[in-house]
Amino acid sequence: MIHAVRCNHASFKAVEFRPGFNVVLADRTEESGSKDSRNGLGKSTLIEIIHFCLGATLPTARGLGSQNLQGWAFSLDLTLTNKVITVTRSIEKKESHQVAIEGDTTSWPIQPKEKEGQRILSLIKWKALLGNLLFGLPIDNEDQKFKPTFRGLISYFIRRGRDAFSTPFENHRKQLEWDKQVNNAFLLGLAWEDARDLQLLKDQKKLLDNIKKLKKDTDTGVAIGILDISKNN
Repeated sequence: MIHAVRCNHASFKAVEFRPGFNVVLADRTEESGSKDSRNGLGKSTLIEIIHFCLGATLPTARGLGSQNLQGWAFSLDLTLTNKVITVTRSIEKKESHQVAIEGDTTSWPIQPKEKEGQRILSLIKWKALLGNLLFGLPIDNEDQKFKPTFRGLISYFIRRGRDAFSTPFENHRKQLEWDKQVNNAFLLGLAWEDARDLQLLKDQKKLLDNIKKLKKDTDTGVAIGILDISKNN
């Protein structure tokens, strides 16, 4: 469970969640007119911050990646292995590849390392850890091809953008077919390995087709070369 979203800047108003169903709304006052919009008040940005702290890629020059946010760092208070911990990730490019951890991590299969007075995990290890603790994925899962990943799975639970709500089995537009099949099969408790193996076969077939095409083009090129030589003679 996520308990709170915080920031190192006082201008950011911390958001706290309670057990049960939480709704984030934009307030309207008695003075609000028909043209007063609820857009741009931070509802979508809140989701982006949560994703960012959970290992999402930092956008380039927009959203959280805006130059105006340099120096900002966001924190999540959440429960992992029945312990409340805090994870903090900075917007700074040189620091965004890692997270700082506060709290009891003794039961974690991966332990943070001490660095400049903080307990640090690389972003790769953080995602691997979350995949293991929240979805039971193996720690070395990130090195496998066409497999369920933490980022792929969590995107079905924390959806962002209009396209994420268009189709229940997709979490973004133009999502690759194997990605949909593997992640949905995993979440439904089905044999996701079959979808992975099918994609591996498709890749092998594509490779063989490319080799055949390359061989055909090479053979044609050699034949043309011989004809050209014979004409010159």
